[in-house]
Amino acid sequence: MGRLSEKDKQEIRDYSDQKAGELLRKRRNELGYELSLIAEELNLQVSHLRAIENNDIKKLPNRSYTLGFVKSYADFLGLEGGKVAYLYECQFYPNKESLSPLLPQQDSLVFISRLFWPVIFVFLGFLIYQVGAFFMLSSEKSAAVSIPEVPEEIMKTGDVNEAPQNIDNYMVVGDEMSLEAFLEPVVSDTLSIDVTATSWVEIRDAANDEVLMSRLIQPNETVSRPIDADFIISLGNVDATTVMLNGQELTFPLKVDNKVENHYISLDRDQNDPVTE
Repeated sequence: MGRLSEKDKQEIRDYSDQKAGELLRKRRNELGYELSLIAEELNLQVSHLRAIENNDIKKLPNRSYTLGFVKSYADFLGLEGGKVAYLYECQFYPNKESLSPLLPQQDSLVFISRLFWPVIFVFLGFLIYQVGAFFMLSSEKSAAVSIPEVPEEIMKTGDVNEAPQNIDNYMVVGDEMSLEAFLEPVVSDTLSIDVTATSWVEIRDAANDEVLMSRLIQPNETVSRPIDADFIISLGNVDATTVMLNGQELTFPLKVDNKVENHYISLDRDQNDPVTE
């Protein structure tokens, strides 16, 4: 998101329902994600994510890095990262200036302050020149130019569309903001994988063959991740693997001669029956 409005900032400063870290943990539990998966996707340390959820700023790096971590974490969970980071800042860095990514850095402010007066003088000089030129041209005209009215037959008639009204992207419960204040529309499907025995699983983008995930999954471990395009899944142990797409179990043919098989899954089809390549 871009720069927060003063109204957004005031609403967030008044928010007291729960700490920002607790909000992030609640959202992660709703989605069923493990910290290790999120840390791998965001290239962050699990200890940092855990400290953010526990609101333990003593175990986190400096303020700028921490707020960047919070924003990335919130964006991954489908929340509005700028708002959550500002909430975290207000709760744990109350004596600091506003969120760094949303305002100019200190070096930028010094640079701007040095340019302020020269820019003002140049602007005033240009303005005086334009005003003088205007009066000079006006005095040279011997008569005013009459501009005819627009003929009625070519004027647009009918109702004029009203400008769309701004819609608040948050909800207020009593005097407190609800969790939906930080939510963005969910556009991804959710893929969940459970195994009863160690199994290798690889997921690739069907369009460009990019590897989205490739790892060994241990018994009784559940791996969940968002999926937003057709994909190909390769299973090393079909018999011991259960794959769910949006809560619907996908079925695969049994492996022949211990051969790892690729299965194409389309998100646009009514029934996600895998097609073996």
